[in-house]
Amino acid sequence: MGAIISVADDAVWMSTGSAEAIRLGLASYLREGGCDRDPLGATVIEALEQLWPADLSDDVDAYCEPEVRALLGPAWLALARDVAAPSPRLVREVSWDLLSRAWRIQWIANLVRIARAWTGVDLTDELAAEWPATERALLATMLAETAISRAWRTFYAHPTEPNRVVLEAALDTQLELARTADPTTLASITAQHARTRRHADERTARLR
Repeated sequence: MGAIISVADDAVWMSTGSAEAIRLGLASYLREGGCDRDPLGATVIEALEQLWPADLSDDVDAYCEPEVRALLGPAWLALARDVAAPSPRLVREVSWDLLSRAWRIQWIANLVRIARAWTGVDLTDELAAEWPATERALLATMLAETAISRAWRTFYAHPTEPNRVVLEAALDTQLELARTADPTTLASITAQHARTRRHADERTARLR
């Protein structure tokens, strides 16, 4: 089980528990800023805390209005910075001390992707400026999911040869990045790409 947060055609998958923790983190940020004293802010906070609607994406009616987007944009940036900090303060429903560094970087990558798609602001350099080279490589590998996500959505809707070429190029780019990370990441990405290619082949065969 999980949740997909889709923003500007970049679909980020998270476990149900992670998505709930993020919703509550967004609500905490809005409350700290006094948004609960405004009718619109109070409504958004209530929706986030009640985990409704189920899909926290920018094309869902509750979240696509310009006024709501203006509220959530800074909140997404704040959450990405929060999770990158040694002791996250806004996203509290996660046992951060039990997560490996790789899992923490996966969290950061997901939030950087969402914040970037929602606001146009890329926090990569700000957050990873002082990281070791291997950690920056891991983050870059995970951020490459954006291109794959967009290529896959296009291919799934229109499984043509040109769209398959774009998808393959996105996969190849991520694989090259994974080679500079670590063996575990490379093995994981290789297996993930095999599944993606199998699904792409099945999609093409189904529509023949």
